[in-house]
Amino acid sequence: VSSLAATGPSDCPPGVADNAVPAPVSAYGWSKLLVEQILGRALGDRLVTLRPPIIYGSGDKGLLPVFKGAAVSAVHARDMAQAVLLCCKDTARGVYHINDGGLYSMAHFCRVMGAALGRPRLRVILLPLPLMAVTAGLASSGGLLWARLSRCLPSRAPQRAPNWNLDKYREAR
Repeated sequence: VSSLAATGPSDCPPGVADNAVPAPVSAYGWSKLLVEQILGRALGDRLVTLRPPIIYGSGDKGLLPVFKGAAVSAVHARDMAQAVLLCCKDTARGVYHINDGGLYSMAHFCRVMGAALGRPRLRVILLPLPLMAVTAGLASSGGLLWARLSRCLPSRAPQRAPNWNLDKYREAR
């Protein structure tokens, strides 16, 4: 299981074709594509690659603040699991982009997720792309600053990348 980030973004329904030439725009996408290429050399034509979009399911609370205002493709965790099982068949070969064929605004997706999390009146604020770029830059530099500062603190909290950063902005753009 790879990621749609290995192919790169697409803003037209029904999304990228399974034979699309990869054009990742983020470090995450490039790393996924590199792993696919390494495994492809090792396994040849028996390699089956799934490139899902955002995977959502119960308990996912980190997705709501990310990508507001962008159009997204998403797949439910159960549907993704079904796709993985189908790839175990002997006839499975190649690259498959997993989606339901729809293209949804992030505002709609956030409202649906908000309702599922008990916040049916969730207000979504659409930000212009330049402002999103600034916030992503600030979040990225703030995350790096926090990583540096946390090394000096006595209690080592787990470090992780911020949910919103320049890579996420490039994919959302």
